[in-house]
Amino acid sequence: MTKMVSRCITVLLGLILINAVAAEEIFGQYWPAYGKQKPTSLDWSVTDIGYYFGECAAGSADVPLPKLQHAGRVHHSTMVRRSDDSLVVLVNGLGLMLTNLLCRFLPTVTVTNNTGFTVPKGQPEADIKAFVATAHKHRKKAVFAIGGWTGSRYFSDRVATAFNRADFATSILSFVKTYGFDGVDLDWEYPGKQGIGCNKVRPTDSANFLSFLKTLRRALPSPYLITAAIGTSGIIGPNGAPLPDMRPYSKILDYINLMTYDIGGNWSPTSGPNSPFRTCNSATSVIQVVQTFKKAGVPVEKMVVGIPSYGHSYELVSSTLKKQMIGRYTSQVYQNKTNRIPKGDKSDSNAPKTDICNVRSASFSGTWTYNSLISEGLLSADGSKGLKGFTRRYDYCTATPFLFNPKTKIMINYEDGFSASQKIGYVTEQFLAGVFVFDSTGFNRDGGRHPAVLTTIRYALDVNT
Repeated sequence: MTKMVSRCITVLLGLILINAVAAEEIFGQYWPAYGKQKPTSLDWSVTDIGYYFGECAAGSADVPLPKLQHAGRVHHSTMVRRSDDSLVVLVNGLGLMLTNLLCRFLPTVTVTNNTGFTVPKGQPEADIKAFVATAHKHRKKAVFAIGGWTGSRYFSDRVATAFNRADFATSILSFVKTYGFDGVDLDWEYPGKQGIGCNKVRPTDSANFLSFLKTLRRALPSPYLITAAIGTSGIIGPNGAPLPDMRPYSKILDYINLMTYDIGGNWSPTSGPNSPFRTCNSATSVIQVVQTFKKAGVPVEKMVVGIPSYGHSYELVSSTLKKQMIGRYTSQVYQNKTNRIPKGDKSDSNAPKTDICNVRSASFSGTWTYNSLISEGLLSADGSKGLKGFTRRYDYCTATPFLFNPKTKIMINYEDGFSASQKIGYVTEQFLAGVFVFDSTGFNRDGGRHPAVLTTIRYALDVNT
């Protein structure tokens, strides 16, 4: 993660590409435009929504952005590159520690304490314009996302007063009009609850967030899109508990992206799946989260379920997997584990690093993308069998695959086309809006396309629609 010198909220430069045909179930992908991967290389044949992130880069802004209407505002920020592309500890809406997201997911557009926007070097303005132009060429809608794990420290401040809310909305409107965006995605992690560890948090966050949504909607009337990524427990109220009624929020928001991943990981008491379909012995699940949001009054046609393209690894205590009955299912995914986090894919590192809260750490994340399991030879190219001592298994209780090597006692959970299809079947059954992948590069190999999973997801959505 990056160290912010100035007080800021970060804007994940997310370009959300939405099909003009809203009646069909949507398929979204997070697509980071870094290295040789250009935003125009997104596979439009399967994608309805695409979140676009620039690379994690050092330096000050080199992209001209709109000035606020208030005189004397200076918009600047400095971001410092991490020493490696390793992953950083997260916390989800349930307060459970999450595993990590690659540096390439780190936000690059910043809102300063004066609510201005900046883009660090490494995020060319040409890429932004090209992505928006490509989106419109394909009759999609381009939306940028504000906040994120490292960028929510001052979100509470920005919505705390009527003046700040109006100022913030004006900044967003200026940014939208300058680059031709079709809306904004709000990724506050989290209203009323601590996220990275040094965020501003107020008991009034949930109420202030709703007031801000109303202000923002006045600034960005329909057909501009306003969407939000929300943790698995929903929005936290002033008493520290999830709000029992989210209808006022869903009336304003066009879509709510359910962050149904990082439910289990190396922070959990046992091994387990990243994104379980059923709860089984996990903290929650896709089914449980959807039902929670339905109970809180969120319309099903506004819910989008998240599917991770990465998984977590564990070092187990035993070389033999114990079976347990959970309801009518036999499960082997929940096993006793050691406290050691094994190395993940080749991008994983245990080099010492300091986060934006000035917390120093040095450990592996244990994270693998589906891509890397194939490219590093642990999983066959078609995803059907494990290699290098690993055996592919499928847990029918949680409807998730995992690899296990009895010699090293390493277990790796992940997501594939079959498990994604299970979730899509439920999305269709419940009449939800669709699914999104976090992130698309996890299902792409060697900078190109690995169509098996992406095509399977698209096919499942189309067949079930």
